[in-house]
Amino acid sequence: IKPSHENGMRLYMSLCLSCGSEKEAKDIIMKTLNTHPENTAVRFDLAEMYYRKNNLTPAEEECRKILGFDPEHSGAKSMLGIICFKHGNYADAQPLLEQSVRKSPENPFARLNYGIFLMDKGMHEEAYEQLVTAYEIKSDDDEINYRLGACSLMLQKYDKAEIHLKKSLELNPNSAGAHSKLALVLQKKGFDKEVEEELYKALELEPDNADAHLALGQIYLGKNDLEAAEREYLKITSLQPQNAEAYTLLAQLFYNNGNYGKSAETYLTALGLKPDDIKSRHGYAAALLKAGKKEEAQAEYLRIIAVNPADYKAHQCLCAAYAAEGNTEKVLEETRLMSGMKPGDSALKFNLAMTCYELKKYDEAQAIMTEMMEMEPSNPRAFYMAGNIASRLVRYDEAKEYYGKALKLRPGDATYHFALAEIHHELTEYDEAEKEFKKSIEGNPNSAETYMRYGFMLHEQNKFKEADKQFQKTVELKPELSRKIEDKKNR
Repeated sequence: IKPSHENGMRLYMSLCLSCGSEKEAKDIIMKTLNTHPENTAVRFDLAEMYYRKNNLTPAEEECRKILGFDPEHSGAKSMLGIICFKHGNYADAQPLLEQSVRKSPENPFARLNYGIFLMDKGMHEEAYEQLVTAYEIKSDDDEINYRLGACSLMLQKYDKAEIHLKKSLELNPNSAGAHSKLALVLQKKGFDKEVEEELYKALELEPDNADAHLALGQIYLGKNDLEAAEREYLKITSLQPQNAEAYTLLAQLFYNNGNYGKSAETYLTALGLKPDDIKSRHGYAAALLKAGKKEEAQAEYLRIIAVNPADYKAHQCLCAAYAAEGNTEKVLEETRLMSGMKPGDSALKFNLAMTCYELKKYDEAQAIMTEMMEMEPSNPRAFYMAGNIASRLVRYDEAKEYYGKALKLRPGDATYHFALAEIHHELTEYDEAEKEFKKSIEGNPNSAETYMRYGFMLHEQNKFKEADKQFQKTVELKPELSRKIEDKKNR
């Protein structure tokens, strides 16, 4: 074949690759490029050859040369995107991968690479969509099946995951990664014996395979063997010091062990490798909060919210951080935001009303409870809370009505009877108050507060003997209340 015959040279190169003569194939590529440097198809073959060998720097150089000749070359954009992603350059990776899919929607490898990127970003539903399309275009590719199986595992589609991982192994029996992922799927399905077999195969093929050690770590974690799990995750960090996922898992392990300081340090290492990982950012903030570093934790949650204002979990955790330091105003601010995100969440509305109540914003609290009672007319807590608010607003008749409705929904509740007794007492309806105090004591005979308040009411009516009986019971249950009783009696 003449070196100037491009198609002939390319066919000869393909034949060499099929026969395993990679060196000869590369010689042919270089001869072709010497005479036709602008041949993007052959240059892309060279880039693919480097990429398969994990020689990412020369692969990147070839992709950039291709894009110099043909700026819209979909394959080069896709490969360059995945190389940028592997180098941690996410800002360049995403547009390149997106452009590649838009330019060549029927290119399965463009979709494969974009799917890999989305998986790493934690966008598993979106990744699954790309990988399913790649599979529909080319179902006999081991890498596509492997990635689709791995993504199905993350989405808990275990039957789908098993099908695609087994198909990947049919096409490439020597994939340690596929054996490792299959082991995790089989573990989820309860096939413990097969799990070990798959992991042994993976580690036999590749003793230093990080995926296999990762799977083994998760299996130990499932068995609550935390020490063995830690050993496996540490092994991954020694094999792949740039593996952010391993540090994240290790940080989670430290967190579960209650070692929050070490957890925060390890999450920070993971974030140094992968700054955009929201899961690690959340974990880091949670570890800081548990370690007592409230201000640093708040700063992390605010950083997450700055990137994604709709991150409900971040608002929820930030709210907890403010609550831990007693900053009720900030708790109210965050609860309002969360309530706006989930307007139909009655538990959230209840918390919002409670926070307003604590801050003595009674009118706002009452408005929220009115809305909640309409949403959940059979929720006794809503009526009880509405009664508390009405009582604070000195609307005693309203409070009586709300407490009465709460008791209809939950008859015999000692707390509700006590609240109603207090309202009757406030209105000097002593007979009704006495009945409610007695019902409250019947429901909870160990409430010192109830005996004391009942005693105060009796004392007001000059029923000193009966009052002293209640005070005696109060002090038996809670001796520290004796001073409060004496102060009240001496007024």
